[in-house]
Amino acid sequence: MTLPEQTKYDDKLVIGTVVIVLFSVVVGFLNFGIVYLFGVPLIGLVVGLIVLWISKSRIIYRLIVTFSILPIVIASFFIWRTMNLARPEIFLLPDGFRGEFVIFFEEKCGVDEMRNGTERVYEIPASGVLILNADRNRGLLNRRFFFVEEDGRRVEFPEFGRQKFETELEEWDWYGKRSSIEPTLTRQTVGAFWAYGSDTAVISNRSAGYIIADYDTWEALPKNNTGMRRDLANRAKVLMNECRERALN
Repeated sequence: MTLPEQTKYDDKLVIGTVVIVLFSVVVGFLNFGIVYLFGVPLIGLVVGLIVLWISKSRIIYRLIVTFSILPIVIASFFIWRTMNLARPEIFLLPDGFRGEFVIFFEEKCGVDEMRNGTERVYEIPASGVLILNADRNRGLLNRRFFFVEEDGRRVEFPEFGRQKFETELEEWDWYGKRSSIEPTLTRQTVGAFWAYGSDTAVISNRSAGYIIADYDTWEALPKNNTGMRRDLANRAKVLMNECRERALN
């Protein structure tokens, strides 16, 4: 006695399901930014779907596997994100600080990092140069910036993600925490810009820097070899040499 054709064990159903699940996980882990690298993950999904749908399994099985792709991709992405989250970071700057600051990591002569629970705390001095003996924080960054007033009160200010004000303004409400800090973004809003092409990288590439400014100042600022950035680099070089000399003595 033979089973009905569509209830027989169908190796194409198994193969298609395995391929689809595998490449759905790959897509989630690759992250959407590089998922189209050579098209391999998407090609794998298409191949899996073709094999699945030429099988003679019941259509309900094929539909379940097909509609499972998106949940698997999303779940894999969040698993990848959780695995790659860096420890949260807090930057404390003197009230009214403007200009560039830099943090050097992995220097034996540097100071110990400060922590507040799981958060790494960077207390930036007025010189704008902080030298740490701690490793650089790696992974998906979660950073918050504060001015510290004379009475110790912290006033949070935003981190800017775009080079142009118009682009930042369009995307401002996309980020709930950022827009809650400063609900109305203007050109005079002060925030933290990533210090691209910093001269301090010559001293050590195990470093990170930001420029604290508003958009009017930022967009008028030549990004390389300005007096402000050269001054910081010169100051950082002197402080780094003094730090390393102390470590040798």
